[in-house]
Amino acid sequence: MHAIRTLLLPLSMAVLLAAAPARGLAQQPGTTNAPRIVCDEPVFDYGTVDASTVVEHTFTIRNEGTLTLEISRVHASCGCTVANISSQSIPPGGESQISSRLSLQGRSGPQQKTIVIDSNDPQTRQLVLTLRGVVGSAINVQPPQITQPRVVPGSRPTASVFLSSGDGGEYSITAVESTSEQLQAHVHTVEDRKAYRVDLALNDPLEGGAFHARVVIRTDHPKRDAIEVPVTFIAAREVIVAPREIVFDQPADAPVSRFVLLRNADGAPVEIDGVEPPDPSVHVVTQPFGANGLRIQLSNLVPNREMNGRVLRIHSRASGVIDVPIRVN
Repeated sequence: MHAIRTLLLPLSMAVLLAAAPARGLAQQPGTTNAPRIVCDEPVFDYGTVDASTVVEHTFTIRNEGTLTLEISRVHASCGCTVANISSQSIPPGGESQISSRLSLQGRSGPQQKTIVIDSNDPQTRQLVLTLRGVVGSAINVQPPQITQPRVVPGSRPTASVFLSSGDGGEYSITAVESTSEQLQAHVHTVEDRKAYRVDLALNDPLEGGAFHARVVIRTDHPKRDAIEVPVTFIAAREVIVAPREIVFDQPADAPVSRFVLLRNADGAPVEIDGVEPPDPSVHVVTQPFGANGLRIQLSNLVPNREMNGRVLRIHSRASGVIDVPIRVN
C-alpha cells in the first residue's frame, strides 16, 4: 500500500498542471496565450511637402495573439494631428485601421508627430505610430518681403525677389501684378522652369515719406500659383540733433532757456511739421540756423523733478518722430 500512495502523488500533480491553463494561468505576462498588437509599418514618411499640405495616412494594426485585443486609448502628440480607430476590439487574427490627419499650416523644416495606442497587450502596452517628413515651400522666395527704411529722397529705389523650386518641380512665372501703378516689374530667367529673378523699381523718384504696395507673382505651379510680396520704401534723411539729451546737473525752480539744433547729414534743408514741448508751460520758438539748419529755442523751462524723464518731441518730415529726453540729476 505504501508503494501505491507514492505513485499517486506525482500523478495528481500532473493532472493539476495540465488543468492550469484552463484556469487562466496562461493570461499572465510572458505566456503565449494573450493578445499581441502588431503594425508592419509603424512609421510613415511623407517626404518633402508644402506647408499648405494636409497629410492623411491610414495605419493598419493586427492582433497576432490568441485573445481579443482591446484598444483603450488612441492619442496624438499634438493638436495638429487627428487620429481615429475603426474598431477598439480586435479578435485573434483580426485587424483595425488608424486613420490619421496632420495639418502642416505654419510649420517649416523637419517634422515628426506620433500617435500612441494603449492596449491590453501584456508585452506592448503602448504602440507608437509616427508621421514624419519635411515641410518646405513648393517655391522658395527670398526675401519674402521688401523693406527699405532709408531711401535717399529723390532717388528711384529698386529691389529684387529670387524664386527657386523648393520641391524639385518645374514651374513658370505667368504674370506679375502690383497694387500700385508706380511699381514696375521685370522677370529674368535664372534657370529655365526652376529659378527666376523679379526686379522691382519705382517709375518716379521718391521725394519723401513712405511708399507701400503689394506684388503678386503668379505661377503655373500646382501647389503655389500665387506669391504675395509686400514692398515698402521709406525716403528719410539722417537728421543730426544736438544735443541728443538735455541734461541738468541738479534740480532748480528758476526757469531757464535751452537750444536744440537740427541739420540734415546730406546738407538738404531741414523740414519739420511741428514741435511738442515737454510741458505746456514751456515756450517753443523755431528759427533758421546756418545753411539749411534749424534752431529750436525752449524758454520758461523749469528743471525740477517733475520735468525729469519728459521729452521734447520733434516731428521731422523726412525722419519721422525725434525725441530729445530731458534728464534732471
